[in-house]
Amino acid sequence: IDGEGGDRNTLIDNGYNTQLSNAVDITPRPFELNLKVGIASDDSSFINIQISFNLFDFGVDFSSQESALKSLERIDELISTVQEQLINIGSTINRLESVLDEQQIKIENLISARSTIQDADIAEESSDYIRYQILQQASSILMASSRNLRYENVIGLLSAL
Repeated sequence: IDGEGGDRNTLIDNGYNTQLSNAVDITPRPFELNLKVGIASDDSSFINIQISFNLFDFGVDFSSQESALKSLERIDELISTVQEQLINIGSTINRLESVLDEQQIKIENLISARSTIQDADIAEESSDYIRYQILQQASSILMASSRNLRYENVIGLLSAL
């Protein structure tokens, strides 16, 4: 309600008969919601919705047949407008649900890829650990056998004398 100077802000609601007196809609623009749901900058990365509905200047007059028909036509137009807005809202909700499903799939794929990378890192570290253990055992065996060879060489040299 527009409250310019206090003479245009009358709203009476007694619960059964609402009267607007000299009221002006202060939201002449429709409600607009623009959501970016993708990383690209094309139209498929945005969800846009506009909702507008205005009952100002609406009146019903059943005093004559002609005015009653006009009132019924206006009511039909308002019902059509409400149905269009509901379709608009429903399609936006469907699009948001689709984006949500897509994002959940991406999250699952990222978790799976992360798990695979971690498993590969663990497997690589495990194989490196086993390889180093084998090399350590092999070098220990070589050192022990080289000591035995030295003793045999010395004994062989001494026995040749």
